[in-house]
Amino acid sequence: MLITTSAFFVAFCAPTMWAQTPTFRTSVEVVSIDAVVLTPDGKPDATLTANEFTVLVNGQPRTVSTAQFVAGRPRSTAAKKDALPVAPASASNAPRPGGHTFMFVLDAEGITAGNGRGTLDRIADFAEQRGPDDLVGVVTLPAGAPAVDLTTAHGQIRRALERASGFANFTRSSEMSPGEAVSIARGDGRSLDDYLERIGAASSSPAQACRMGASGFPPSSGAGASARSFGSNIQPCIDLANRAVARYRNRSKRVIEGLGAVAKMMQPLPAPKTIILVSEGLLIDEGVTADITQLAREAEAARVALYALQLRPTLTQAADRGGPTSAMRVQDLEVGLSGLTAATSATGGAALQVVATADAALSTIAQETDGHYVLAFDRAEADLSGSPAELQVRVKRPGYQVRFHRTFAPPISAREKSGAVLAPDPKATIGQLLRQPLPAADLRLDASVYPSGIPDATGQLSATVVVDIQTQAMGLRAIGFEIVGPTGAVIADSFEPQPTTLRRQSGTSVYLARVALNAGDHELRFAALDSSGFTGSVRCHFSLAAAPPSAELVSQMLLGEISGGAFVPRGKVGEQFAARLDLLRTASTPRAAKVYVAIAGEDARELGRQEVPIVEAPATHHLQATANLSLRALPPGAYTVIFEAVVDGRVALREARRVLRE
Repeated sequence: MLITTSAFFVAFCAPTMWAQTPTFRTSVEVVSIDAVVLTPDGKPDATLTANEFTVLVNGQPRTVSTAQFVAGRPRSTAAKKDALPVAPASASNAPRPGGHTFMFVLDAEGITAGNGRGTLDRIADFAEQRGPDDLVGVVTLPAGAPAVDLTTAHGQIRRALERASGFANFTRSSEMSPGEAVSIARGDGRSLDDYLERIGAASSSPAQACRMGASGFPPSSGAGASARSFGSNIQPCIDLANRAVARYRNRSKRVIEGLGAVAKMMQPLPAPKTIILVSEGLLIDEGVTADITQLAREAEAARVALYALQLRPTLTQAADRGGPTSAMRVQDLEVGLSGLTAATSATGGAALQVVATADAALSTIAQETDGHYVLAFDRAEADLSGSPAELQVRVKRPGYQVRFHRTFAPPISAREKSGAVLAPDPKATIGQLLRQPLPAADLRLDASVYPSGIPDATGQLSATVVVDIQTQAMGLRAIGFEIVGPTGAVIADSFEPQPTTLRRQSGTSVYLARVALNAGDHELRFAALDSSGFTGSVRCHFSLAAAPPSAELVSQMLLGEISGGAFVPRGKVGEQFAARLDLLRTASTPRAAKVYVAIAGEDARELGRQEVPIVEAPATHHLQATANLSLRALPPGAYTVIFEAVVDGRVALREARRVLRE
């Protein structure tokens, strides 16, 4: 009986690798800003030169020395994002080129219950259409589930959004809506009449209704007598409206604060990066001006653009939820759109309205953010303090539109690495690194996870974690990792002060660990702290599945290297490498078995074969056959490494891997 090969050996990694903001090195210190330039039909234009830009800082012109257009990477549609390739999972916190980051922020308090389902579905479609290097995440405000850390496993976005919903209810309650509150606070009698009619209090005096805070009147269909001729004291209603405005203002402050926190979290990521707020609107007035200014500073420092999708009901939905296309809903949406526009225009983006479908709005965001300019100009003396300044960017082409951050603050020089401060509590430091969703990158970490579908003596599966750690320090002070299971719970973890690592000839430290796990989708979260106080963290998704139970011999073939006397799996090997075959005998397997390894050329002709001793691994009771191989004497080209297990004179198993001799 021939044995199933490693078709069950599948893994997917969300590559969390980050690039640096473009830098400009000249004899004069320069600073840079981002700007999106759109043609009259809304498309990015990559043909502008530096002398076509006008930049004003606090009204003072600056000479743009360079205008570098950074184009988005082509989108790959060849494979679905959640397809799991037959390869080890691997991730790094090292710089990488390209890739776009989209973080969707759902304003649950600002979305009417039941509204926006179609938009959330379109967002899931949008996520699945992103390229393999694009990161997409979801945050819900106020904080809570569903939430998805930035990931290239874009199918996770749909699963989270299926559980998402808004819970605002002012259209069916007696509470003043944002539009009603703003208008009534200004003394608008018509809006007050409409409000009293909506809550079924049109026949009562405004003072009586508003002194009760409208709480004594149930929602109604809007029937009732007109109250426009009330002619009585409406100050209680204005007071009630002012209290409602204060509540909505505070809610807007919370949303803006949350957006600022998201922007700070995204600061280490490379541009382009975009936050997309999904909401019915924000109430922005003079009481929120300082908050908008602070958000603009945080977005500019992180080089993040903020867009907003305003959910607007269709005419039928408006009639169902708040009376006939109600004036209240029109007021609400206009007040909300004004607030969203104030927030997005200050942070390099725009507010887009969504009525029936979000496809057009999402396409606009994808198109506008697919390329941007990095403009460099000399740092003036006034810029050295890092204090924020007003920014204006224009272009000398008629009909063109420029999106940019309205606030400019040149970055303050970062501390020299030699000034790193040792963490007082290594365990607390590792814990904090594991919790933060974006990687720390002072230490270069290259992580790989090699799942094994071969059960151990207890019936559990396992995964081998291999992390290359590049550090200039004398050693590592601590490492820690967590394995997060399919439900989001931590199912395995480890903290090791002064860990034992292997040392490669290149000087890289190698951490090696085997973790017993059950089948399913998992995420590795790994963090390290060296003796100089520098840190690194990385995350990687992988999948683990068991081998078919009917197999006579269950096997897994790995390529790697021997380091410090241990076999270290590697996704890519050089001209000298090690090959290992893991075997698990079943009850029906004959005791006598021999393992051979061979190397074949591209024509499948074997170039050499030898028997490999079989030993029992004490930790797992697997049978292992390990061979040191070399392609050094062979010409460049592709070769195949073949393992065969022979039982009673017949080939019971054949595993093969291709390698490249460069």
